[in-house]
Amino acid sequence: MPLLATQLAIAAEQALVDTGQNACYDDAGTVIACPAAGQAFAGQDAQHEGRQPSYIDNGDGTVSDLVTGLMSQQTPGEKLTWDEARTEAASADLAGYSDWRLPTIKELQSLVDYTRSPVTSGIPAIDPVFITSLLDDGEVPNYWTSTTHMDGPARGDYAVYVTFGRGLGWMESPPGSGDYALLDVHGAGTQRSDPKTGDPDNYPLGHGPQGDVIRIFNFVRALRDAETSPEPHPGPEQAVSAE
Repeated sequence: MPLLATQLAIAAEQALVDTGQNACYDDAGTVIACPAAGQAFAGQDAQHEGRQPSYIDNGDGTVSDLVTGLMSQQTPGEKLTWDEARTEAASADLAGYSDWRLPTIKELQSLVDYTRSPVTSGIPAIDPVFITSLLDDGEVPNYWTSTTHMDGPARGDYAVYVTFGRGLGWMESPPGSGDYALLDVHGAGTQRSDPKTGDPDNYPLGHGPQGDVIRIFNFVRALRDAETSPEPHPGPEQAVSAE
């Protein structure tokens, strides 16, 4: 089978989780009524419905995703460099399984819940069935993926992480003033990259045009491929009644 056809066949089998986005915007970022087909700004995320997130708390430190078929570590591991994170995930022995690994960028992105964020709702952008922790400065940590960043001048030296909190950057304000402010320049759910090794103190004003905060030591949420149970974890709008 030709490469493109193979890639399309694989993509057709991958389950896409709905982002939860339900608002439409214009090019100024203003909320608008979702436009009809053919009108300006039509075809936005809010106008496409994917499969709704559905999780099971397995009661053993793991969470099963009924949409993607993946099983994830419920409580994140410690802060590590990228190589340390890969080793930590691969050597994990959790809930009787030993085939854990770092998630790919797409796999970890599927856990982002865009109906939540520290800015809009005061909580991380992930279902509450997952346990999250905070850094010493009160920020939600970033989580490593297995995906290496292969463009830019330091090709292969950076790996991708996903934010479930604020996507922070040091921005010069106003431009040319020499004054920098720490801003949520990217937002929750963004994909950025950190050096695989090094000292965060060498990046006092971040990296790149938006001054992305460099942490290098990011958290781990390992996962594995798994069969799942048909009973979903109740979401925030669902209730469980006792018999």
